[in-house]
Amino acid sequence: DGTLMAMMEEYHNATYSTIKRNSDFDYTLTALLNQKESFPLDVLDSCKNLFSRRIKKNKQWQQLDNYISNQREVVSRGLPQLTVQDSQNKKHSLKEAIKKSEYTFIDFWASWCQPCIADIPELKKAYSKIDKEKLGFMSISIDKDNAKWKESNRAQQFSWPSLIDNTHELEVQMGITYIPQGLIVDRDGKVVKRYVTKEGLYNFITEKGLLLESSHLK
Repeated sequence: DGTLMAMMEEYHNATYSTIKRNSDFDYTLTALLNQKESFPLDVLDSCKNLFSRRIKKNKQWQQLDNYISNQREVVSRGLPQLTVQDSQNKKHSLKEAIKKSEYTFIDFWASWCQPCIADIPELKKAYSKIDKEKLGFMSISIDKDNAKWKESNRAQQFSWPSLIDNTHELEVQMGITYIPQGLIVDRDGKVVKRYVTKEGLYNFITEKGLLLESSHLK
């Protein structure tokens, strides 16, 4: 909503001001690099250019620059043409699976990831309150052990499609280096939001008006 957008803008402006005041300090760059996934790419790009000439010769600054370039490429490329597999070993086209809704939230998880499993009940509550034509859910496991995934998959009793990325190509191409982590795409496979937390998903649902009438997330 408007309040949330104002808060985010205030946070970004505070970040710009902090970097301007401390543009020649290595710790400023380190702090930004550690929080890079919390910022939109355009904001990161603007922050990157505020550093001093000395800092711009730093290996960490180059690391940040490479990260921004790589993420822009991922976003522009969108979801790759890959297949994922269900618990019955049937393969599904990822691009076709997301066409049922205007947007799709893809939750990356694994059977061994306790924080992922802890989030599932809350995700189920959110799923029960959204307009499914506007927003679909999909869980994709990055498990390497199919048997353990199938066992955990049965236990979770997902209300939406639950699949596995057996080849791990999707995991690599989308840069999934930690979980739980969400991704929101539109029905054409264009990446709308990356590194989506449970709270980020709630914000997206609210911003886009994806709730059923008379429903509330909390």
